[in-house]
Amino acid sequence: MKKLLCMLIAASLIISCLAGCGQKSDPAPQPDPEPEKLTAAEIYERFLCGDYSALYADDTEGLEKGVTYDISALSYGFCAWLQGTGFCEDAFLDRVFYADIDCGLDGEPEMALKIGYQLPRGEYYENYTICCVLKAFDQDLKIVSLEHEYYRTYTDVNTAGMIYTGGSNSAISWSSACSYVNAEGEKIFLYVSEYYADLAEAAVPYYMVPLDMQDSGYSEIGVEYRENGVYMSSYNFTDSSALDMSDEKAYDSFLRDYIFCFTDADGNDVPVSEKYANLYEENGLKIVTKAYLDAFLETYLKEMGVPEGTDTAEPADWKELTDAEWMPKG
Repeated sequence: MKKLLCMLIAASLIISCLAGCGQKSDPAPQPDPEPEKLTAAEIYERFLCGDYSALYADDTEGLEKGVTYDISALSYGFCAWLQGTGFCEDAFLDRVFYADIDCGLDGEPEMALKIGYQLPRGEYYENYTICCVLKAFDQDLKIVSLEHEYYRTYTDVNTAGMIYTGGSNSAISWSSACSYVNAEGEKIFLYVSEYYADLAEAAVPYYMVPLDMQDSGYSEIGVEYRENGVYMSSYNFTDSSALDMSDEKAYDSFLRDYIFCFTDADGNDVPVSEKYANLYEENGLKIVTKAYLDAFLETYLKEMGVPEGTDTAEPADWKELTDAEWMPKG
């Protein structure tokens, strides 16, 4: 009897154990760890090392808008564009520079990048450079501006995000297009400007007057130089990239948008040459004083949302990138 009782107790224990099998729940899955959140400065550093990519968001030719590039693909991709367009089949990557900037002066850092190429031309070389502005949007990185620099042209950016691109056709004349990257990473056209130094008199160069004046044989006296030390500053606030400049009406309208200012070397106003004063007035050329021009520019930049001090900020402090593994050696 006792033996039977023991067997029954043992059987019940076994049944209880078997009944509990399969009722234990699996351990709850552990959530994936949060991805590492980088600061803007860390993102720029990783980009320079080749460990981060940026979306190209500008319209300038040389790269494909909407495509993501790491710095190697950016540098060599633009080089391939130089080679493939027939510009220089033997172009090669030369040097890379970077600089810390603050677009919009809001305390949030952006990075400027200059990438230089060498173009073999027989026994000598020419330089070709692109200048980019990159901005981190949380963990996303974008190339918000790209400008070209080549033979007698230049492009640069100051520490507040003002971009200057221009060139010179002579020792006494130069032109510049000015744009601005704001704190939101938007590239905004501001103006184009033309400068002349040491003109013979206060007269507008013939190629800058309306087309009907050019057709009437308007004199080129305005571009005679190294005579009386007259300086011309001119500004146009119309973005010509939005116009069909092959259309005469559009081109003429663009020319009529210029404003002109003549001064001596000390910045004092110089009156327009008497023989042209009536002609300019009849054709609607806008000749203004330096005080008017300075006040106009100040008001215009405010209206365009450019923070005070942006246009007078220091040039970018460029540092050469020399030790990145992705760069060519030797």
